[in-house]
Amino acid sequence: MAPRCEWVPGARCRALLEAFLDGPCEVDAALLSTADGRPVAMAARSRIDAARLAAIAGSLLALAETCTHELRHGACRNAIVDGEHGITTMLRIQVPQGACTLTTISARTANLGLLFTHSKQLGEALALAARNEAPLAP
Repeated sequence: MAPRCEWVPGARCRALLEAFLDGPCEVDAALLSTADGRPVAMAARSRIDAARLAAIAGSLLALAETCTHELRHGACRNAIVDGEHGITTMLRIQVPQGACTLTTISARTANLGLLFTHSKQLGEALALAARNEAPLAP
């Protein structure tokens, strides 16, 4: 099980999430949450229940991690839900404050490869920004 993330993101992390919405991927929302399903920060074009989405994404990624473990595929890095009306990616990112989940939601017309690549880049940028922020708990 991933260590619990105890973190309040700073302005840089929030700005990265907001900027992601304006990128080339037709993104509707980007949510950063703890591995155990608590929302940390979100940017969205429309109203989304961050607490509910964080819990769902945390659960889905945990199931994917169990699956890769059982299949001996190593550590699970991400999960993709390709729905009739949209695409959702969930990526596990490691920050000094613990493990987090980055969930991105896009239109069905988005290019999956581009979305996934940009989501990974956002995760790396968030992890880098988090290194400069202090944890809530020791």
